[in-house]
Amino acid sequence: MRKLLAIYLAICSTAFLCTSCFDDKEESVVTYPFAALKSFSIGSFYVNTNATTSEGKDTVLAKKYPGSFYPFIIDQKSLEVYNPDSLPMGADVTKLTTGVDCDGIAYFYTDSTDTYELVSSADSIDLSKPRKLLVASTNGITLQAYTVKVNVHTVDPEVMYWQQLDASSVTTPQRAVLLDDKLLLLGRNDVGAPVVCCYNADNGWGSVEELSVAGLEVENVQLLSGVLYATDGKSLYSSTDGVDWSMFAANTSVATLFAATNDGLWAVTTSDSIAHSTDGINFELVQPLDKNFPVRNLSVAQYPLLTNPDIMRTVVVGYPAAENSRPQVWSRLSTEKTWAHYKPLGDGTFDCPALKPLSVVRYDNSLYAFGGKGMVADEVVTPFETIYSSPDNGLTWKALAKVKLPEQLKDNDAPFAAVADSDNYMWIIVGGEKPAVWRGRINRLSF
Repeated sequence: MRKLLAIYLAICSTAFLCTSCFDDKEESVVTYPFAALKSFSIGSFYVNTNATTSEGKDTVLAKKYPGSFYPFIIDQKSLEVYNPDSLPMGADVTKLTTGVDCDGIAYFYTDSTDTYELVSSADSIDLSKPRKLLVASTNGITLQAYTVKVNVHTVDPEVMYWQQLDASSVTTPQRAVLLDDKLLLLGRNDVGAPVVCCYNADNGWGSVEELSVAGLEVENVQLLSGVLYATDGKSLYSSTDGVDWSMFAANTSVATLFAATNDGLWAVTTSDSIAHSTDGINFELVQPLDKNFPVRNLSVAQYPLLTNPDIMRTVVVGYPAAENSRPQVWSRLSTEKTWAHYKPLGDGTFDCPALKPLSVVRYDNSLYAFGGKGMVADEVVTPFETIYSSPDNGLTWKALAKVKLPEQLKDNDAPFAAVADSDNYMWIIVGGEKPAVWRGRINRLSF
């Protein structure tokens, strides 16, 4: 208190001198009893990032950011000044210029040295630690002390953080589905029977239960309006919990269900056609089955267009029937009747990675692909080595530099299932001899 009182008296003296230096005969100066901070801002700053030169040497790159992108809040009740949107990790805040608008005269005060300095937009100041900002009224009566804190991210916002959870007892995970507030994991047990296991945040994994229908293709279970659909290669079945299944269409022409969209079910028929059904019973032939249409190791993503949320896009990724084929990408808009093939471009550098097994998940407004051992641009890659991203709906793919898979998953060539939930978490459930469950989220999606 004595320190602030001393500073207060010094500031008052300064304010008095500033107002008494004029000749009273020529001009009178009006002073005010107000002392309040009205706005605070910072100037441009640099963010330092580690990089590698073309010769392979480590270096540091500095990128300039405008401070106007990070507005500050003034809490007049707690007398705190801070930026709610933190500056990027690596921001240099030791030499920041500031902009202050206040009723009175503003000074930065350093408690450790008992010094204060007049705020000037031309001078830089070290704000790597919280600083006191003192505002004194021009009549030397009122003093208000604020605490200025510049928030800087301590983690890289583009890096994905992974958390390991309790493993599931499903030996061969094949399909992960979000049903209500639960995660259903469908797969097969040691003897090949289809099973399901449920996970919820309160109780973790439940018991593994065999499905009531032994021949269901659990790898291609589809979810539509809260109901699960599957086929045994002849008839269609539905379920509301993943355990009890009821047949609702017998002896159909459906060979494989490959998608469920907002307008119904899609299937490949025994007559090598693509068919659509709005009720799950009556299927209408839409187009002939192209030799490049995926029918194995299928992944499906459905999402609204960024430019028109009323239109849904569905992307199907997987392997055609022919052996030694590469994964293919097909897409359809809800306003379109048929499916379109996204043919690979160029020399294969940007093709969908040929991983086996392959999983494609819609995440962070892109398609993410990862999986087992395979080929990428004619190079052999090991299981769970890299995540590949496609921001253009599956047309082109590239390896991500900062978003990585858990290091513990590398070389684990085991069956797995993956899904992304509404909280921006990606789930990877691995079976085999080293079962594991990993849940990850890009840091910035949690801010």
